[in-house]
Amino acid sequence: MNMMGFKFTIAHILLVAALIHLLEASFTEVPPPPKRPERFNSREELKKYLQKVHEYHMIVGRWRLRRDHEEPDYASSSNSDLFKFFDINNDHLISSKEFSQRMRFKPFN
Repeated sequence: MNMMGFKFTIAHILLVAALIHLLEASFTEVPPPPKRPERFNSREELKKYLQKVHEYHMIVGRWRLRRDHEEPDYASSSNSDLFKFFDINNDHLISSKEFSQRMRFKPFN
């Protein structure tokens, strides 16, 4: 491949990557927080504004936290329970003998 074709290919790859990023960003846009008035004329106005801010942070924070604290599949309790089932002598290793015993196979020699 000549140098001109190589530059052309890199340009296309970068363009496609930028377009994918732009499309992805447009669908995952977080709404802006409620607009703060320059001055609060009453306690009710302040109360409503603070309520809107609280709701906004509850929604945005919940979305962010839910994504950050997802537990990987291998760390779930069902997997650890399964491991404990096969680990008969509690040495944190599953030998072929233990596996065979639990699966009701004839043990390997």
